[in-house]
Amino acid sequence: MKTLLRNDWANDVKKAINDFLLTYKNDSNLNKDYVVFDFDNTCCIFDSEEMTLKHQLNVMAFPNNPISIKELLTTNLKSFPNEFVSDKYGKVIISDWIDDICVAFNILNDKYGPFDVKGLSKSKQKIVHKDIYWIEFICKIWTLYKVLVDVINSKIAYVWLTSWFSNFTQTDLYNLAYDAFKTYSKVNTFEKTYQTSEKIDSKVGVVTATFRYGISVSKNIIELMDCLKKANIDIYICSASINMVVKAAVDYFKLNKYVDGITGMSLKIKDGKYINEYDITNTGYLEKKNNEFIIKSIQTNAIIHGSGKVKVILDTCVKKYNKGPIAAFMDATGDFNFATEFSNLKLVVCFNSAKKPITEGGGFISTLAIYQKEALKYTLKKANKNNDTLYVLQGRDENKKRVLINSNSSVVFNCKAYRLFADNDSYKLLNILIENSYNCKQIIDTYCIKGYDEKYNLSYGFLNQYDGYHSK
Repeated sequence: MKTLLRNDWANDVKKAINDFLLTYKNDSNLNKDYVVFDFDNTCCIFDSEEMTLKHQLNVMAFPNNPISIKELLTTNLKSFPNEFVSDKYGKVIISDWIDDICVAFNILNDKYGPFDVKGLSKSKQKIVHKDIYWIEFICKIWTLYKVLVDVINSKIAYVWLTSWFSNFTQTDLYNLAYDAFKTYSKVNTFEKTYQTSEKIDSKVGVVTATFRYGISVSKNIIELMDCLKKANIDIYICSASINMVVKAAVDYFKLNKYVDGITGMSLKIKDGKYINEYDITNTGYLEKKNNEFIIKSIQTNAIIHGSGKVKVILDTCVKKYNKGPIAAFMDATGDFNFATEFSNLKLVVCFNSAKKPITEGGGFISTLAIYQKEALKYTLKKANKNNDTLYVLQGRDENKKRVLINSNSSVVFNCKAYRLFADNDSYKLLNILIENSYNCKQIIDTYCIKGYDEKYNLSYGFLNQYDGYHSK
């Protein structure tokens, strides 16, 4: 039986996975089990769709669209308030941001376009990157995305991002993403900061934006998937990124021989091209048949994030296997539901960005994993005997070529120190759990719901409602 050998896994994570492989391997193809991976910041270090979008902005790969850039950027935001106040960004008027973005884009398109799906040549990119309107365009469209994540929620922001791909074919998008991974997997992690020009008479004013570049799939993930396949366990990816971006990443990083299916977001398609309408009726499901991923229409009526991931897994994997996943791999709020609700879960590995607080799913599960390790002294056998899922925390180093490390803590970009948690609130919650000797169900069902503990002066939670630990 093949098990993990690499020494750059956290020791407890390596032991937990190896115990899992030895305990739950399938000796035949009857009644097989499966696992579900998130993709961004789980299979890969950093976000595949965000990296594709940054590449899109750098090369200006925008098809000649039958609808205006303004309509493109406003369609998925019409149901939300135009004005609001953000603690981080102050007063935000969405229409002002979009007006500035559209002015800059139209000037660039008239001057250097018409743009197309392949983007500009490298020589032309160098010229465009010096233009103050290119800086205006990329800074404001990227910052507006960050505003939407901060003020509305990640789910809506991700749907809004998909509008950038309107009028692409699936092949166009696959090629753009593949080129992004080819370009940025080879570089050390780096950042570029831009500031818009005061010379531009804009509504929003001067904006500064920082773009981080670099993406990788560590050798650990390849080793892990190889071990899972040797244990005759099937592998699925459930991602909030658009499905063709994930497919391009799976192909580029050579995970395709391990992965049995991919679910991701998708736009509706008309005449072979994406239109500016999120396809909420049919999930973007890619099922492997004869070693090729085939698009399969699955009616699910869900945005693939949070509880939507549970719905998608129920409509795809659970229908096929008649049971939930036996393990899950996650990093954030969008994965929390599928990594906690299925009663069949034996093991969950949370990949630690060390930037997520307890008011975010990844930060909360990080704290729970350390509680299980330090207070409950859980091993896989002990957790499963108590009908609990074992949660373990895997660290990473975001610098240079981006790798996993033998630690629960992580080394964030541009830093040398190891960091276990995002802030002191995680330690405060950990102490509360230890002091009260809570069990896992009490912890998950209580502290995932938004609330405030006056006794401990602690804000916690990230969900308004939750079906419950092991409720599926």
